[in-house]
Amino acid sequence: MSDLLRFLQVIKNGKIIEEYLDDKPYPSFLILGYEKDDFKKPIHVVFAKDDKNIIVITAYRPSELKWTNNYQIRIKK
Repeated sequence: MSDLLRFLQVIKNGKIIEEYLDDKPYPSFLILGYEKDDFKKPIHVVFAKDDKNIIVITAYRPSELKWTNNYQIRIKK
């Protein structure tokens, strides 16, 4: 599966864990999802959307050192 398809799968099936509604030019969202074939590997995808498009901004594997509650809550410094 290509990376783009993986990211779109996360956007479609994942859980929004942070919203950045004031981002410009479009609101953006951080989603937590898991690879279809390996639910042990979490993926965070940040994306923005307008009325017609989804724009993937970045995607990464979250670190246990920076996230808690199954990668859903950012650890405060």
